[in-house]
Amino acid sequence: MDRFNQLAALRDSRLRGIDRMRAAIGAFGPVHRPLYNPFLKPHNKSSKERWSDEEWASATTIAQRIEADNRAQGESPLSRFADTHLVYRTQCGINPAKGLDRIADGYSFMVGYLDDKEIAGFIHAHPTVNQPNYNKIREHFGRYSGVIKHQTLQYLKLAVKLLIKHSGGKEAWSNASDDDIRVLLLALFDEFPLIISKKTFCHANKSVDFEGIWAGSTGLRTIYQRLCRTKFVHLAESTYLYCFRTHDRKKLDKVYNRHMKSNGIRSLQIGPIEEMPSRPTPASTQAAV
Repeated sequence: MDRFNQLAALRDSRLRGIDRMRAAIGAFGPVHRPLYNPFLKPHNKSSKERWSDEEWASATTIAQRIEADNRAQGESPLSRFADTHLVYRTQCGINPAKGLDRIADGYSFMVGYLDDKEIAGFIHAHPTVNQPNYNKIREHFGRYSGVIKHQTLQYLKLAVKLLIKHSGGKEAWSNASDDDIRVLLLALFDEFPLIISKKTFCHANKSVDFEGIWAGSTGLRTIYQRLCRTKFVHLAESTYLYCFRTHDRKKLDKVYNRHMKSNGIRSLQIGPIEEMPSRPTPASTQAAV
């Protein structure tokens, strides 16, 4: 890393430290922490539109237990995406097609929106892909990437809408600075980082070992915790800006497509996808026996 990038990374690290201090003491400007964390609620067609206080309290208790139990398990060795999915790319699902979906899920977390170049990079060596069906499979993953994006942004849109309502309302948010909003989002994420990582990036959860990432605070875990946190805050903040302040959904789509190339995420200096902590696959589990 050259001197300029070293200084930029140091600056971003210090800013993140300041944000986390403000989050810890509840310094959110005109907005305030809601009674319950809106990012705990599943925001999809099958979920209830409104929860009672009892349902919120129950969800909070369950989330607290899940987070505590995961930390109590300690730091078991992490598996790498290269060793679980890429080496066994022909066998990492219950069938080859499903295995390819799981590889795409992992790539979506590390890349963001999957364009033709990214899709070609992970389908070219798969035995189910050949010249006659290449275009069809490429189109499938183009649509699949759109589904991944839609589910993440829809979850964030509904959660942020609920957050605005219960943390001061529209007027308070319109008077809040970008820093106030970012720090509030950071505080809410840090309350339940495992749960919120899995809900925000629900497709990646099929491949990324979020439990392993949040089980401790050393080594590779720290790096990917920063990535989860930064991705969430960046996308949630952008959701507020483009869904509720400027009402520019097309701009939000563009932010999502490019979010892994944003300055905040690039400053984290995340390694290649091969190093990503990942869930075992049937083939990698069998090979380890």
